[in-house]
Amino acid sequence: MLEGDKPNGWNKLCSSCHAKTCCSDHLPPFVSNDEFKKIQEFTGSDDFVTLREINNELKYIMKTKRNSDECIFFDSEKGCSIYQIRPFDCKIFPFDIYKINGEYTWIVYACNPNSNWKWTESILESFESEWLTSKTIDELEYFTNNERLDQSGKAFGYEILRKVKFLHIKVDYQENRSDQKKTIKSLNVTIKNKK
Repeated sequence: MLEGDKPNGWNKLCSSCHAKTCCSDHLPPFVSNDEFKKIQEFTGSDDFVTLREINNELKYIMKTKRNSDECIFFDSEKGCSIYQIRPFDCKIFPFDIYKINGEYTWIVYACNPNSNWKWTESILESFESEWLTSKTIDELEYFTNNERLDQSGKAFGYEILRKVKFLHIKVDYQENRSDQKKTIKSLNVTIKNKK
């Protein structure tokens, strides 16, 4: 299990931060189609997102409470009411993925930019193996779009960590190659039988 699966388990990264919390003092998270279905099933409601145009397509963004920056699912005493099924965007905070010079890149929102970030490597590897699934990768172009940040008028300091490693694409690619080989073998058998 990821150390980051526990609140404030980021190697004391957040203990010196003066921000309120990612649930009340940051951008509302992107919600993928798959995450929307899971949250809808869990809550019995679909009134927890707004639609926002990203890359000329309407995409889900988590709602905030009226006249507030707080997430609709955040309770200041109890925390997140959908913690076990929270979106990828929430799971990885204070880390994020930006598209920098055309490449998906891990960043960390940093109140303490002079830190030695080497300790984050094991966390990034866990994200890539456990949470950066093929379904998440399918919507990464929308997730990493900085229009939300630009539209918010907010500015957040961050440190660039490294390029994203797409472990699940390799797995999917190998599975697809295997399926292609089976199809080719099947076609070869059919052609031989017709001769």
